[in-house]
Amino acid sequence: MDTGGDSAIGVDQRYQDLAPRDSSAIDSWQFDAVQLDAATADRLADAATADSSGADRAVADSSSVDATFTDLTAGDARVADSAVGDAGQRDAAVADSGPRDLGAVDACQPTGPESTANRNCEDGIDNDCDGLTDEHDDACWWDQGWTQRRKLTFDNAARDTALDDFPVLLVLSSSRIDFAKTRNTGEDLRFVAADNQVVLAHQIERYQEPNPAQVWVRVPHIAARSSSDHIWMYYGSTASNGEQPAQVWSNGFQAVYHCANNLDDSTANAFNGADHGTTNLVAGQIAQSRTLNGSNQWVGLGGNRNWLRNTSAATLSAWIRPSATDGDRSVIAISINNGSTATGVSRAYIETFNGYVSIGGRASDADSERRIISDNSAIAAGAWHYVAGVIDYASGRGTIFVDGWQIYDGALDFDQTVTANTSATNGAIGAQDDGSSYYFGGNLDEVRIATALRSAAWISAEFQSQSDNGFVLYGVEQIH
Repeated sequence: MDTGGDSAIGVDQRYQDLAPRDSSAIDSWQFDAVQLDAATADRLADAATADSSGADRAVADSSSVDATFTDLTAGDARVADSAVGDAGQRDAAVADSGPRDLGAVDACQPTGPESTANRNCEDGIDNDCDGLTDEHDDACWWDQGWTQRRKLTFDNAARDTALDDFPVLLVLSSSRIDFAKTRNTGEDLRFVAADNQVVLAHQIERYQEPNPAQVWVRVPHIAARSSSDHIWMYYGSTASNGEQPAQVWSNGFQAVYHCANNLDDSTANAFNGADHGTTNLVAGQIAQSRTLNGSNQWVGLGGNRNWLRNTSAATLSAWIRPSATDGDRSVIAISINNGSTATGVSRAYIETFNGYVSIGGRASDADSERRIISDNSAIAAGAWHYVAGVIDYASGRGTIFVDGWQIYDGALDFDQTVTANTSATNGAIGAQDDGSSYYFGGNLDEVRIATALRSAAWISAEFQSQSDNGFVLYGVEQIH
């Protein structure tokens, strides 16, 4: 202990003029730990003794404070501890408080051994004083059968529209998940809402270690202008597969084709495609894609299905990498009802036309074709682009998006506000509705058809999410 310059006089001599004090008076004293100096600390030690002989005990060892501090309250112990901090030793009076930092005393006021009164599962602090930061407590963990988890936070700060039941793409590289702690094909993956109770639907598009995995999760709500909304990803279990693809694609999606090793529709409609010569196992924007030769290869979407039937809106979208941009190159086309005879007359379509994106169609089966072309943003051959067309039959307008940006909006002036209440005779990916012409050359990936009026914010978020470009922040691994 620093003697404050009195060492020449002698330690005992400093206490000769101090009369013994009643230790019961200690509780009435109020000390400011910040203002105490070393000499004051010495006098505090003296005052804490029960009689004059206690002074001798208080200075017996200049590197510590007398054991008579054992009767001090936790608050007095903090004062004493602060006063002798330079000596490098903690007073024996607080030894029974355990290894916890005394600074936590004010934050921790438990009402029981596992108090829920102060627990906070998000702030990284041991609020309930059980020796663990709260996120590791059983009550803050969704299921004890899973040993690892990560917090996934979404960046919607730039958008003024909320995203509800939004399918988010997760790209799980080795820096974002420890493949050694998951099952071989990701069967143990589970995604849980921020409340740590509601399990969210997910679909694994590809899980081939050690390559990055692609997983889709339907997130219930991401608030407008939010950069803090989040969910949890759990793994490290012996659980069996928990995928629910149809529930991922339930928000207005009529068909979703990932264009990987099959052409199955991921929605509950099961509008599976039929291949006409395309090839897969080609790297896509997301996992794999389909390659089309531009002359006679396409994907058929079946006959007499209820495509875009009696709907006031449609959104068609896909990732495209064209090998050629000349003429009409159909991406998605859904026909009118033409009985049992195949037809190339469209209810809705999206295509490239001499390098620009075009959308159009008709409302009633007898209506004439309406069409708009985005003549201000050309599509480059050999590069991936996300194209989307929103057709609003109710207002008679269409909107074109390229790579998340709205690039064109124009009138379509349909003859009615909803499509015909009839099935579509046929449909196609990569060709005209009946597969007879307008063949697309290049690669197609993530083809979607929806009976929904998607917002600009929705399409922008789709592009950012599917580009793996900062829409998801992957938190550190937590272990239970």
